[in-house]
Amino acid sequence: MKQVIQNYRSGKLEVKEVPPPALRDGVLVANRCSAISAGTERASLEVSRKSLLGKAQARPDLVRKVMEMLRRDGLQKTLRFVRERLDSPAPLGYSSAGEVIAVAGDISDFRPGERVACAGVGYANHAEVVFIPKNLCVRIPDQVSFEEAAFTTLGAIALQGVRRAEVSVGENVAVIGLGLIGQIVVQLLRSAGCRVLGVDPNGSRCQLARDLGADSATEPESFSQVVGDFTKGKGVDAVIITASTEESAPVRLAGEISRDRGRVVVVGDVQVDVPRDIYYAKELELRLSRSYGPGRYDRSYEEKGVDYPYGYVRWTEKRNMEAFLELLFLGKVRVEPLITHRFDISDAEKAYELLSNKSGSYLGVIIQYPGSSVYEQKVELREERASIPGGKERLGVGIIGAGAFAQGVLVPHIVETGVIVRGVATARGLTARKVANRLKCAYATSNYRDILEDERIKAVIVATRHDLHASLVVQSLKAGKHIFVEKPLCLGEDELKEIVEVYNSSPSGMTPVLMVGFNRRFSPLIRELKQFFQEVPGPLSIIYRINAGPLPPDHWLRDTREGGGRILGEVCHFVDLAQYIAGCKPERVYAETLGEGSEDETVTASIRFGGTVASISYLTQGDPSLPKEYLEVYGKDSIGIIRDFKAVELIRGRKTRRIKKRRVEKGYREELEAFFAAVRGVVPPPIPFEEMVSSTKATMAIRESISTGYPVKIS
Repeated sequence: MKQVIQNYRSGKLEVKEVPPPALRDGVLVANRCSAISAGTERASLEVSRKSLLGKAQARPDLVRKVMEMLRRDGLQKTLRFVRERLDSPAPLGYSSAGEVIAVAGDISDFRPGERVACAGVGYANHAEVVFIPKNLCVRIPDQVSFEEAAFTTLGAIALQGVRRAEVSVGENVAVIGLGLIGQIVVQLLRSAGCRVLGVDPNGSRCQLARDLGADSATEPESFSQVVGDFTKGKGVDAVIITASTEESAPVRLAGEISRDRGRVVVVGDVQVDVPRDIYYAKELELRLSRSYGPGRYDRSYEEKGVDYPYGYVRWTEKRNMEAFLELLFLGKVRVEPLITHRFDISDAEKAYELLSNKSGSYLGVIIQYPGSSVYEQKVELREERASIPGGKERLGVGIIGAGAFAQGVLVPHIVETGVIVRGVATARGLTARKVANRLKCAYATSNYRDILEDERIKAVIVATRHDLHASLVVQSLKAGKHIFVEKPLCLGEDELKEIVEVYNSSPSGMTPVLMVGFNRRFSPLIRELKQFFQEVPGPLSIIYRINAGPLPPDHWLRDTREGGGRILGEVCHFVDLAQYIAGCKPERVYAETLGEGSEDETVTASIRFGGTVASISYLTQGDPSLPKEYLEVYGKDSIGIIRDFKAVELIRGRKTRRIKKRRVEKGYREELEAFFAAVRGVVPPPIPFEEMVSSTKATMAIRESISTGYPVKIS
């Protein structure tokens, strides 16, 4: 399918052939029309075309994140992260309309063939097919066209701004900025029984606002006088700012024209520098309108489909979308007069050339699509197929899942190992295309079965979110593929049981190599420590402190269904490393947290491995300036200390041997090299299957111990 994408490093915009998105918990929609949000999308283009310094000045929030990462992870990893983000193709668009072509099994709200309006950054893109969660999708009334419905998200933004203004019949309301959203706001206010005054430096937009119902619309130079005459010097009851500018002039103007105790609502992207003297003297209320309504930026609402109770939150973003479509149906709002240009998806680059011309006479710009219901999930990239020097066959590899971790950590090391990656599968086809291009793959796909059915692929890298690991491991085993799966192996006992059964049922001599991404045991520093303690008789004491830091409340890892929580998702790493150092399987686990309900946050676990005891403290409330990991191992007359995988101290007989590395070395490259060597039959499986099972059981036992308050024996 065709999709509009933008390169953030260069600002270059292209229409590319990419795999359509995979169906998840929502619907797939074949777009018929999408609306360009001129202000938002032009601003994105302008930032992307700035120099690196200009980008930094435009996004100081991202600069702070980069500096934090530099301090925590070092220069090399930070540079890799920044390059990765700059080179990532970004989708554009967030307001579209089309026909439903597929529905997830648990969705009863929609049926294939229904006409729907779609919303959401990263969802309702300028693409032939889009995946939409159910709370960002609404039915289109029969009498409303696809073109009209394509404005639904923009209309909901305007409607939310009007709601935030709390206007009532007969009030005088000013609209600053008569662009696309401003013109819709004018009509909404008129429908609500308000007297509407508009202002914009573009005279033709002022005329359009008057045609659409504004009582007056003028240019800025005369606006204050018009407001004074219209309100007999009292000022307007409310002001809605829909302008887009880096200056704060609209906020000052809003204060000047407001009545005493008036309301100012900011909808547009403006600099909010409040002139205290004006706002204080009139005791004005300044309100911000957050996009298209309650639910925006709430992952539970937007991604998981959890609605807000109707009686408590009357107007969510979805209900605002429905209300706007109803106004279109009733003729209370008209968007046809706002459409100035139409482009086919193949010519979408011309639409953005139009936006680049600030003096251009455009307003509503529509992208149109053919509306087919059949799209290939697999995009062949034959011109970018990697050659095999000398005709020698290299190991064929496929990648399923390519999020930030896979792209930033795994992919660079996969490139170094000399294997040939034939295909990449991701739920978002754009990501698959990007990674496949980088690796010079034969194809990109949004259907992971293309990877499993490819006979030339011998090994599969699974780097999806955690809830898919078990299923993909089982399917890969049944397909006869060797599997490297990022931790954890699975999220539940039933899943683990199925993996064990399928693995053990493989024909003798044909058992695939299965390896979990427990990379720390492959770190060169850990290997040094392990070798050091080989000479030490008797049990060991292991003390492992992890200064993990907090995660945002809505982070996917904290979702017990999708990420499994931080114990299953992260602590499994440290359990496996303790098992590797101890040299035997875990027998008993006892764990506690700081308090009720914090089992997936801060935890201290004591694990017995034969005579060895490991204490793992996974901490989330500490200061992030402290290095993340600190490991101490005590044995007879011997001590080993590892400091954040950059240095090791091996102490015996009052002598200390120190090994320092220039950067953090957690064993990512070494684990992949070991996996591919095992697949080729050069070495045995790097991690015995029984050890991966036992460390997974021990990690699950940590949660059980927290729940019951008792030690848990591991069978």
